[in-house]
Amino acid sequence: MFVAGWTGGCFAQDGLTQSRKVLSPIVALAVVPDGDVRLNGAEVVSASQDGLYPTLLKTGIANPHDVEFSPDGHSLAVCGGEPGQSGLVEIFDWPSDQQPIKPRQVLPVGDDSLYAASWSPNGTQLAVAGLDGAGRILDASTGEERIRLSGHSRGLTGIEFLSAHRLVTSSLDGSVRVWDAESGEMLRTLANHTGPVTAICLGPERESARLRMAASVGDDRTVRIWQPEIGRLVRFAGLPSKPLAVTWLNRSPTAVLHDGILAVACLDGRVRLVTVDTAAILAERPVLDGPAYCIATSRGEETLILAGHRGQTRRVSLAELLPGGGSEN
Repeated sequence: MFVAGWTGGCFAQDGLTQSRKVLSPIVALAVVPDGDVRLNGAEVVSASQDGLYPTLLKTGIANPHDVEFSPDGHSLAVCGGEPGQSGLVEIFDWPSDQQPIKPRQVLPVGDDSLYAASWSPNGTQLAVAGLDGAGRILDASTGEERIRLSGHSRGLTGIEFLSAHRLVTSSLDGSVRVWDAESGEMLRTLANHTGPVTAICLGPERESARLRMAASVGDDRTVRIWQPEIGRLVRFAGLPSKPLAVTWLNRSPTAVLHDGILAVACLDGRVRLVTVDTAAILAERPVLDGPAYCIATSRGEETLILAGHRGQTRRVSLAELLPGGGSEN
């Protein structure tokens, strides 16, 4: 099942966890957007309470929660902060000749930690999700708050730009909400989850006649598939373990056959593949020895990258998980 993986920047050819200095849970992953632009050979940037990896990225955020590359791949946003005290965003140039690499911007945001971030499609704005229950849209060049999204009764756990004009958020209050990105008006509430929503992801952009889809996961042990623009729950799947993170696959032949596949990282350390068209569990495998807090895919979707408990990071070959193989011939 396992292909070459790494822990703490050192590759393990057998895919097994190696000893490492970083023991804090890894809570966020971002795949480097250009294969020719890497830092110390790193394919991903990861975040934990021990800081950022690669370690040349010097963050002042004690509790980073998310890392996101801008659409052009030239900027990296890191968000986090101190719970109940302050939120913080750092923006780094990528790549950088500076050693160590320090943020070009440090932006204080709100009075509570930030949990997630999302760049606008043109990269001029950065939306952040706060544990104070508010979403904020920032000017990416100045850090000025342009729009505040108010309406959730508890902290936000996810935020994504559906388009240049729409945003979708997830929250510990159990809801997914859709917003006008230009006015901050809340357009609709999707309240089918029966517990806190822990993460949200978007499907690929579709033809104009087909609405873009989104998937959310929550403490109710479900993954739910939505058409958020019209407030429709399309279908859902119950899982045997609490899902903690989700990403959308759409490139492999099997994914195309099922209108997409959701790769879900779970509390039991397993990855589960859920079909978009039927919400069936297509495959599942143990990956980490403990909770898997985040998941990403390689640029070509040949592999899944999972990270979490005690600093573990592992790669799983999609071809070995999917019936019919995981990549196009």
